[in-house]
Amino acid sequence: MAKPKIKAKPSRKKPARRNKKKPSSGLLKRSFIKLSLLLLAVLAAYVVYLDYTVRTQFEGKRWALPAHVFAN
Repeated sequence: MAKPKIKAKPSRKKPARRNKKKPSSGLLKRSFIKLSLLLLAVLAAYVVYLDYTVRTQFEGKRWALPAHVFAN
C-alpha cells in the first residue's frame, strides 16, 4: 500500500536580509592617519617651543661656566 502524499504548504519567501555594513577599513585608516598627523603637528609645535625656551635661557650665559672654570 502506498502512503498518501502530504501536500506541502507553499513556503513564504523570506525578506532579503540586508548585510549590516561594518565601518569600512578605509574610513578607519583615514581617521588614524588624520589623528597621527594632528599629533605630529602638536609634537612639532612643542619641540619648537622647547627649543625657543632653552635658547633664550642659555643665550646670555654661554661663557659664564667656562670663564668661571678657567678663572682659578
